[in-house]
Amino acid sequence: MVYNIINLSQLRIEGGKLQSIFRHYLKNASPEALILFQQYVNNHFQQYKTQGGSIEGISGFISTNGRDLFQYWLSEIFPFQKESLIIDCPEGHSAVDSQLIISYVYDKAELDYIQFVLEKLEFHEWKEKINDVARILFVDAIKSISDYFENLIGTRYKIYTENINLYEIDVNGSIFVEFQGAGRPQ
Repeated sequence: MVYNIINLSQLRIEGGKLQSIFRHYLKNASPEALILFQQYVNNHFQQYKTQGGSIEGISGFISTNGRDLFQYWLSEIFPFQKESLIIDCPEGHSAVDSQLIISYVYDKAELDYIQFVLEKLEFHEWKEKINDVARILFVDAIKSISDYFENLIGTRYKIYTENINLYEIDVNGSIFVEFQGAGRPQ
């Protein structure tokens, strides 16, 4: 994933290029896993609807099921380690706003691999910005779930970034990335 996304996107975020590359990756990476994910999400949503939930109250669905959905998305569709994820989806400020606080601890081996890919692709301008690349990959993996929520609820859904924190957490070179955002139907 890391090699393909960095190589194809050149880490350009302008004009939605990076998100476009994430969509391309998703379509080609593991179609079976995406089908299973869609079924998993649909089952959760159907259960939510049978309990009286609706698109107007999508915040409740994300609050109740978001941890499981994002954990599956990030650790089964993308190669983030399940045990390094911390996911909280508290109630939103309204019935349609979903709050998201999703964190990940990159270990030194993962950061070394990102550095290896950057060197292999000769991305010299990013050589000293490995933490930034890790942050970009994590945040865009989170945001790429939007298309699947759109299919689920039948209307456009977007995840907005409110804040991103990045901390170096130990002498071994691990980093902690915390995404704070909100999702809502458009």
